[in-house]
Amino acid sequence: QLGKPEKAFQLAFAASEEQESISLFLHEIIKDDAVAGLLISKIRRGKELDIIVTVDTNSNLDHFPPHLDHHDFVLLLGNLVENAFGSFEQLDQEEKMIDISIEQDDYICSILVEDNGIGIEESNLEKVFTKGFTEGKENGTGYGLYLVKQIVDKGEGQITVTSKVNEGTSFLITFGEV
Repeated sequence: QLGKPEKAFQLAFAASEEQESISLFLHEIIKDDAVAGLLISKIRRGKELDIIVTVDTNSNLDHFPPHLDHHDFVLLLGNLVENAFGSFEQLDQEEKMIDISIEQDDYICSILVEDNGIGIEESNLEKVFTKGFTEGKENGTGYGLYLVKQIVDKGEGQITVTSKVNEGTSFLITFGEV
């Protein structure tokens, strides 16, 4: 039988191997270190919160859409994922999930962030991008989605939000002519 120090070492080693494989995978599909690093940190943060954060294995990002850089993508993805984390604050459910997909070809770059959190009331869907608007989050400032919208506008993209209360929310962002 393993003693506590040995078991702790084995758990730490297994976690380290898992982190390494996640890191290698993300750096293969996401060519920007800052964006890959952000995704790694969000996956770790999800584990701390008992939220499963996944990145679609078909995701890819080779370059940024016109007018945007890695700072914009880090801010955009960071705010979308943090918003998804917040969607679970008032929810007591077993399976909490956030799915992230980034797909790109010669013409389009699309980002999809979906959660199975509390959802957004239909009457608030138009308000979520308004500066200062927040709902249902303990520490919400109302600036996250506002900043996301500013970046989408800067990159001449489109953002679509679909949501059902108590089922979850989906943010799809599309930039054309990459």
